Amino acid sequence: MDPGANSSFPADSPLVVMVLDVEEGPSGSFYIWGRTSGGATVLVQVHDYCPYLYVAAPQRTAPAAAAAGGDGGAQGGGDGGGAATPGGSGTADAQWSAQELESLRQHWNSRLPPDCRIASLAPVLSRPIMYYRPAAPAGQPFLRASLRPGGPAKRAGAALAGLMGGREAAAAEGLLGMRFVDRTVYEAEIVRAAEGSGGSDAVGEPAASAASAAAAAALPPALAAAVLAARHGAIAPLTIMTVDVLAVPYDGANRTPVTSKDDPVVCIACDVRKYGTGVAAAAVTGAPGTVAGGSDGNGGSGGERAAPSRVVFMVAASEAPIPR
Repeated sequence: MDPGANSSFPADSPLVVMVLDVEEGPSGSFYIWGRTSGGATVLVQVHDYCPYLYVAAPQRTAPAAAAAGGDGGAQGGGDGGGAATPGGSGTADAQWSAQELESLRQHWNSRLPPDCRIASLAPVLSRPIMYYRPAAPAGQPFLRASLRPGGPAKRAGAALAGLMGGREAAAAEGLLGMRFVDRTVYEAEIVRAAEGSGGSDAVGEPAASAASAAAAAALPPALAAAVLAARHGAIAPLTIMTVDVLAVPYDGANRTPVTSKDDPVVCIACDVRKYGTGVAAAAVTGAPGTVAGGSDGNGGSGGERAAPSRVVFMVAASEAPIPR
């Protein structure tokens, strides 16, 4: 981790940065560019990262097996796995014991390619990326399958989807008493940069937050050169991250936008700002063609506030004709 020569971070405090960009490296390594609330740009190196994906927790097809799984499975807490939705005849909501999940992991690994095998399988209450369940906005029970460092998440996701349907699904149901109603594999094709999109926070624990003057020596040449240039002031501090760029129909019609025919191009970005300051006021009033808004972490948004807001989302668009 290299925050730059002119920045200091207390050794007993966690380092919290807004993720600006992520560059993947070999063997499960990648680099995170970020910005602290104090304005410092940091480069975080991550090694031995274990990719992961989510599958909806299965339903129990043999209610009698719940007792055989032990009291620990029946009395699991709110973060345990269970049925994502009520099933049909012969299925029931379930809390899965560690032994049952280990049996499922071994069952899958015996059928997965060697490089796609699952290192750990854990029950969680989650809302994966691309998750949309209006009836359960707080999330639903999922199984988080973690691969070994550098594992191919996309290939593993495709292989795992095959094990939850057809004959393989029937085998799991007969051997383990588990039925996967929702066979969608979540986040298998999500790149690391997408996980940090939208101004997500990266938190480094105190023990791992010490700045290293020799950190740049272990970087690829291009990144090492960027770090040295930033230290000497040749690169402006990273401030804004582009979340998405898209074109939209200017008249709001349900059609494919055509930018050569007056349909505007829209850029969605985020920045670290604090409401109640001159900077924030300028951002809210903005330049022509720019609209700024933000969130205080509690779902609120708007202009001047007494409490600071960590992230501001901005939408900038090219000029568009007034709909007729």
